[in-house]
Amino acid sequence: MIRFLNIKHLAVIDTLEMELDPGLTILTGETGAGKSILIEALGLLLGERASADLVRTGESGAVVQAVFEHEDGSNTIVRREISAQGRSRGFIDDNLVTVAALREFGARAIDLHGQHDHQALLNSKTHIDFLDAYGDLGDKRLVVAAAFKRMRAIETQIQECTISDQERETRISSIRFQLEEIDAINPQTGEDESLGAIQKKLAHAETIVRLCHEAEQVLYEGNRAILGELSNVWKNVEELVEFEPSFGQHLQARDNIKTQLEDLVFSLRDYAGSIDTSPERLQEVDERLAALQRLKKQYGRGSLAVVLEQREHFEEELSRLDSKTARLSELQKSCDDARRKYLKVAKDLSQQRKKFGANLTVKLMKLLSELAMENTKCDFQFGENDLVEKDWSVRGCDVGELYLSPNAGEALRPLAKIASGGEISRVMLALKTLASADAHGKTLIFDEVDSGIGGRVADVVGERLQELAKRFQILCVTHLPQIAVYGSAHYEISKKVVEGRTVTTARMLNNKERIDEIARMMTGRKVSDRARQSARELLSDKKNSNSE
Repeated sequence: MIRFLNIKHLAVIDTLEMELDPGLTILTGETGAGKSILIEALGLLLGERASADLVRTGESGAVVQAVFEHEDGSNTIVRREISAQGRSRGFIDDNLVTVAALREFGARAIDLHGQHDHQALLNSKTHIDFLDAYGDLGDKRLVVAAAFKRMRAIETQIQECTISDQERETRISSIRFQLEEIDAINPQTGEDESLGAIQKKLAHAETIVRLCHEAEQVLYEGNRAILGELSNVWKNVEELVEFEPSFGQHLQARDNIKTQLEDLVFSLRDYAGSIDTSPERLQEVDERLAALQRLKKQYGRGSLAVVLEQREHFEEELSRLDSKTARLSELQKSCDDARRKYLKVAKDLSQQRKKFGANLTVKLMKLLSELAMENTKCDFQFGENDLVEKDWSVRGCDVGELYLSPNAGEALRPLAKIASGGEISRVMLALKTLASADAHGKTLIFDEVDSGIGGRVADVVGERLQELAKRFQILCVTHLPQIAVYGSAHYEISKKVVEGRTVTTARMLNNKERIDEIARMMTGRKVSDRARQSARELLSDKKNSNSE
């Protein structure tokens, strides 16, 4: 879930910070206050398209950053930077990543539901996930995924064995060349690090030797060497003892002090003698490091450990290619067995899905009816031929999709082609209530969930959001007070003019401020004492009902 959100120089936002807690957080504000910009900022963290138009006028760039807290207590920092020229960069824990990596992380961390935003339900492939979650089919999914991966791994090995002789010989020659190139240098684990330390020492050899000799002179060989002068010091101390006995304790330590200083002299002398000051040795180390660097660049993506791993992969592939003929028959038998096992577990999963699919749609229609979609019909439809090999995957062999008819008399059609933004949000709300496909703590963002509803239906939506917030972090943009009162936290998004510039801010409301905001939402005009009393009663009713 999102713990902290920081936005700088994005559109009408100069600087905006939000600290978010688990549960249901409500976002309200007048039309045009900037709620859509806030949602767009979160979309940027999901890898959505960035443009120079998003950068605040006069600024060199915009930044959106969030801290995500995981169930184990660890944190991940995600950041998106946009320059005034429209260039964009993404970071995860300060490591530069691709937009694809942002999307991958975002898909696990956030579901954003609104008319113009990322919507998981518009991707029909996710519908199976909701069905599996509803039927608690996660364990069966894991078995199917393992069987699929084993089958594909064997198929890959077969492909390697069945390539043409010419291709095989070409690949063998290439691998042998690369192995010879690595073996000619013969890198050792950690060698680059140890040589780096040696290089540093050799590069400063003269300085090291000079420092050792100077220190030795001061301690032992100079006219007024410390070790020589110490005898005079101890004579004076011996005389002082006659006048002040406490100096006797120092006399007890003199032998130890002398020994330590003598050890230091020997250490300095030995260390200076061990330093090779010849330019030939430094050149030798420099050349070795350069050779290792070439290997790391060519085979290790900058890492010597990866180079050594790559060498092992080369040897394994070479072994497989050399034993092609003998292994092909064995692999084919293994593949046939793997395919049979995959189809067995995939068919079992498919049967379970069809069993739960009918039940899910019945409950989904009932829940949607409570959410002002009374005439909605639903059906979870599977492909006519579910065993077409091109459709096999770690999810199984099914092609399943949720079909919807929101209006009486209309034919069922794919959800993505028929539902509006507000309907999509309510369908998602209903599905998330019925299923738990996502890990606890994921952030669900609902924008326009209240589109086209009001009254008692809005109250039901609020109840569902509150129930869902027990498992997920919920951020909900709403214009309805009936929904807003269910929040465990409430932010007001507002817009004001500062020094001639429009600025959007986000402010967490205390109880009194929350009453005023809900009163404004109820009246849509200047807040009166009567409106405040109504807001107070509405909040009190929800608190009382929650405590029952």
